[in-house]
Amino acid sequence: MQGIEHTYCDICINAVIGAWRALMEATGTETLRMIPYGKGDTLGLDAITEITIKGRLAQFDSHAFLITEELDEQSRRRWPSDSDPVKQPLMFFCDPTDRSNQLKPFFESLSKENPTAKIGDLMKACDARKKWETMFEAPVTITGPTSAITCVRKGEIVFSVILNLITASLCVVTDAGVYLYQLGDYSDRASENVNLDTVFRKGRILHFHCAKDLKYTADDCKRFVTFLGKSGYKENFDESKLFAEDSSIYLHHNQPPGPPRVLYLSELQTLVSG
Repeated sequence: MQGIEHTYCDICINAVIGAWRALMEATGTETLRMIPYGKGDTLGLDAITEITIKGRLAQFDSHAFLITEELDEQSRRRWPSDSDPVKQPLMFFCDPTDRSNQLKPFFESLSKENPTAKIGDLMKACDARKKWETMFEAPVTITGPTSAITCVRKGEIVFSVILNLITASLCVVTDAGVYLYQLGDYSDRASENVNLDTVFRKGRILHFHCAKDLKYTADDCKRFVTFLGKSGYKENFDESKLFAEDSSIYLHHNQPPGPPRVLYLSELQTLVSG
């Protein structure tokens, strides 16, 4: 990465950490309340992260082009008119709270007895990782909700930062490799000082082993991950004829998250049988 891109990566790391801390500081009531933001029907758990990320990026560069699902009219007016990626500005594609549909019932269950307690404290009071995996899928390291930003320059990805909101693990993807860094307690302000150099020095390299090294069988290599959670998706997939036999035999996850989906190919994934 070039120097300015390194700096932007630092800002994006700081933005997703700030979003995570803001969400942990919020109460169950605040995260589950509908608020007049974006499209007008946004849950607090979505708005809290987006407002934080947008604010931190704008504080560094008010002209930064941040793209989210809640793209406002100002951003639409600034949308690049030239289809040539080389002539487009530096762009940041962001999913402030991925897996909102799962995070909502998770927070509802978590805060049922004490809706005015901070989400972060409620998570510390129970085994949040186990609770997530019981309610949804394991391993939480890749199935958990995330805040993520991907930087694109001239049509090419410069870096991605992905923060797991349950495990507080930060994944940074650059041309130097894929690194995983574990954050501490949400209340520790030291996390605000974490940057790319911190991740390189204190994080660990995330490995993507090949099938041969893992001694996978032919059937193991047929396993796949795709979203089949809405009506029509499975029908369309079956009609693709990618599998001569029943595709469900090899389906590993049918409702994977978005930004961390590539991590299903990493050592974080556990091959399951049956």
